[in-house]
Amino acid sequence: MTINWQKSESSEKPLEVDYESSPTTVFIRRKIRKREDDFYEFEEAKLTPAEYSVFAAEQNREDSLAIMEALSALYMKIGG
Repeated sequence: MTINWQKSESSEKPLEVDYESSPTTVFIRRKIRKREDDFYEFEEAKLTPAEYSVFAAEQNREDSLAIMEALSALYMKIGG
């Protein structure tokens, strides 16, 4: 799945995942940074709830693979 990230800003700290602001859109945000002027800048993508389900499943799969690889490397290191 390709995500279209766009730069955005807010005077309030945004949620990383916001599925309550809109009944038709899930907002996902990354690289949230507070500027010196107390505004927040970040990258944001807008997904439908169905698209977000696919995105979340892909993220979970990638996280699981990374954990399995780390555990495998640790097991090999301790003489498994």
